[in-house]
Amino acid sequence: VLLCSLGSPVCFCDPCPDEVADLFLATRRAGAVVEKYFQGPLSPSPCRGSWPEAGQTVK
Repeated sequence: VLLCSLGSPVCFCDPCPDEVADLFLATRRAGAVVEKYFQGPLSPSPCRGSWPEAGQTVK
């Protein structure tokens, strides 16, 4: 699952605290949907991969 801000932040350090909180709340919601779909706990691990050097393929 790819979650990203609809705002203008380019880097993970750019968003304001409210945007970071919203992103992690969205991560929790997405994880709950995936776990429900696969009918069990999956231990989601949010990670960040910014820029092509980290494997980012979507701008």
